[in-house]
Amino acid sequence: MKPFQKSFLLITVLISAIITTSCQPKTKTESEQKNNYNTGDSMKVVTENPAITEFRTFVNTLDSADANSALLATDKYKSMFTGKSQGLCDTAFVIFHNLMDTLLISQNEKILIDTADYQSFINGKKVSRKISDYYNSLLKKGFMVKQTDGTLYIDLNYDFIFVNFLPFVSEPMNLYLTEMKLENIEGFAQGDTINILPEKHVERVIWYENFIAKYPNFVMIENCKNYRKAYFTYLLNGYNNTTLYTNAETNELSPYFTKAYEFLITQYPNSETTAQTQPYYQAIQQKQMSTVNDILKKYVIQGLIYSLK
Repeated sequence: MKPFQKSFLLITVLISAIITTSCQPKTKTESEQKNNYNTGDSMKVVTENPAITEFRTFVNTLDSADANSALLATDKYKSMFTGKSQGLCDTAFVIFHNLMDTLLISQNEKILIDTADYQSFINGKKVSRKISDYYNSLLKKGFMVKQTDGTLYIDLNYDFIFVNFLPFVSEPMNLYLTEMKLENIEGFAQGDTINILPEKHVERVIWYENFIAKYPNFVMIENCKNYRKAYFTYLLNGYNNTTLYTNAETNELSPYFTKAYEFLITQYPNSETTAQTQPYYQAIQQKQMSTVNDILKKYVIQGLIYSLK
């Protein structure tokens, strides 16, 4: 695995874990607890649902390096939240998802140092009993083995997620997980090159824009904002071998991004993404590179895109 590919894989997993962790309620300090009141007729202290506290406590006792923990957490979730409100189920699912993110990190660390011969799996040939058992075992625990550029890595098995959790969660969570599964199947980049069509790239940014607007209080809204921010960052900057310009000296916009911007402006003229992209695209067309750079700097400051420097 190339250094960048390795770092990109791990960064993707780590970001997912960090984002999900941020969805968990923070423990209040003693001072904050004392001042957590309304000036009405009665004092109203915000407390966590006991079921959520119990489930989080249980999950925290599990071994975050053992994939079997996913099965234990799934069984506990079902036993505790069958018949409960979708809002409660969504909150509990965030805790479960956080566990899965942590397990993903540990499973990828293990496979990176595993000395087993996985070349047959990579080449699509018949594999040994050991590798076959390992693969099937992970599938049953909510994970799957994937490969890119000849290197194996562990990812979530969304079929497992769908079967075990979709009956419990809300419609927004259902839509979110469906989008995650689709993106997981389609991918985004193969090695250092974007492998989805420019139209699909645009539609992902638009999907998150619309979802965020429709469900601003979604329990995993920060995930959505970060995914939208990442896709928009690459839409404006390019991504490694999928460069923004075909000629860095003449600043000729590449066909990929020309097609992406034209599709965006034509198909989604009233979107927020179009309003943010159009002046940038015009500045590129007019070779106003100082304006192009100023827009990028402004968007970084506003938190619309990541700084790639």
